[in-house]
Amino acid sequence: MLGSIESGVDFEKRIVDIYQQCRTEEQISFQFDALQREMELQIDERLKLTRQKLLENFDDEVQEKLRIKNKEGLEVRSRYDHWLWQVTRYY
Repeated sequence: MLGSIESGVDFEKRIVDIYQQCRTEEQISFQFDALQREMELQIDERLKLTRQKLLENFDDEVQEKLRIKNKEGLEVRSRYDHWLWQVTRYY
């Protein structure tokens, strides 16, 4: 089912079916909740696999650059927090 959902065709068909078969807002909400629950495990699994593939394919150099960028980002944020605090105290 995930393959057909990825293509969008089956997913779109399921949405159309929900709107064609349901007559009330409650029925529509119930069916969309059921569809979400049905797909939740597949989506979670796909996210885990994607995350794993990304981490496996990052070489050490890329991982080090990401760590450096994260450190730099935290330092910049700290400076902006300090400046914001100074402006706040001034006013």
